[in-house]
Amino acid sequence: MTSLPLTQPALWAKARPWLIASVTFAILCLVAYWGGAAKIDARFWTGVVILSALILAFGAVTWWLFLSPVPAGKKVRLPSLSLAVRQAVAFLATISNLMLVAGGTWDEAWHRRFGVGAAINDFFWQPHLMIYGSMALTSLFAMGGLLLLLRGRGDVRLRFRAEPMIGLLALTSAFAAFSAPSDAVWHQVYGLDITAWSLPHVMLSTSIALVMLTTAAMHLSQRPAAAWRGLGALSLPEALAALMLGASVVLFTLIAATEWESITAIGAGLPAAFWTRPEWLYPVVVLSIASLYGHVALYAARRVGFATLVMLVALGLRWGLMSLGGLTVGQRDVPVTAHLLLLLPALALDGWYWLRRRDPESNTTLMGGALVSNTFGLLTILPLIATTMVFPRVNASTVPAMILWGLLMGLWFAWTGSGVGRWLSRLGAGQERVAALSPRAVWVGASALVLLALFTVVYMLTAIPPTA
Repeated sequence: MTSLPLTQPALWAKARPWLIASVTFAILCLVAYWGGAAKIDARFWTGVVILSALILAFGAVTWWLFLSPVPAGKKVRLPSLSLAVRQAVAFLATISNLMLVAGGTWDEAWHRRFGVGAAINDFFWQPHLMIYGSMALTSLFAMGGLLLLLRGRGDVRLRFRAEPMIGLLALTSAFAAFSAPSDAVWHQVYGLDITAWSLPHVMLSTSIALVMLTTAAMHLSQRPAAAWRGLGALSLPEALAALMLGASVVLFTLIAATEWESITAIGAGLPAAFWTRPEWLYPVVVLSIASLYGHVALYAARRVGFATLVMLVALGLRWGLMSLGGLTVGQRDVPVTAHLLLLLPALALDGWYWLRRRDPESNTTLMGGALVSNTFGLLTILPLIATTMVFPRVNASTVPAMILWGLLMGLWFAWTGSGVGRWLSRLGAGQERVAALSPRAVWVGASALVLLALFTVVYMLTAIPPTA
């Protein structure tokens, strides 16, 4: 009788990684198929398997470095890092990430204006150069972190865990740097991208999102530990963490949802591969993003209202950067439909956690919040899609699948996001935490931010648009 409760967690602990890997692979296969290719054949699926294996290998390395059990008695010795150095690294990583989001939104604005395909050679145009430059800056920070860890002594896992933020930033930055060339290789093997959902785009955006999540965790690790609470007395590190999470939402939404925002007539304006996607897919994508990032935000910050704050930050970033990118080609419209829709389930999620603020960590709260936020999202998003968008059509043939898959994926990403958020909140738990920031770190970060803002505005407004 007493063995059953002990056996279930053990079985679940073994099955959970396989479940995550299986669902991840299934989602990647669907995204790759819906992303389209010149020819969907055995060679294409071989490429999908190879890239999926690389993603899963990265996950396995991350688990081994940060979560695998270490034999008792092992020790580690690392050169100590001051709190000011950690804060400065977090500020600089934030700035390079903002530069990347600016390049990504600019890239999307130019593709919206000039199109994609053989007529446009975009690999070395200015938006991509800004993205590559930001990735190079982050890689420099990663190299510094790796050098620090390699200088230490003892088990390499303990070295990474002694400086978890630096180690994770190094690991995710290395993965992002590796992902960038995969896009060029994919083009050589399978041709130019047909839609934004090409597998290298998904792989690259995922790796960059991990860098941004790590940077957010670096900021959150600097604040004193506290219980769940509201948004009162929000600290600068928490505000910067919300900025990084919002930037990650913008990046993901650029890849996942913006193609629907450009539709003016059904069957026109986008490649045939896009129109092969199920018509019910768009609200499911929106709910998945909202559920994933809403739960990551809540459980990482442990502040009720943080999910809504992150979505508001994402909306502001998207509008501001897209407006600036549109100025470079004379476009005035700023598509922010998906970001407005993301706000609705986030508001419901925060409302639920406010009601459950005395028991925010329970499974009842988690599952109830997922159901409430996604149900409210469906009840509000579907009418708005029907009245403001040409496609998808909300009718008797599409609504059942929208509801079914919206709720299922919402639950899945709520569970995934809560796990990621909890893990991010625990990273750096044993490191020094203070209520005040280092003046030197703030000065370095503020100076770099001003220089970046000036460079970004001048570089974008003086760029020469491409010619066919």
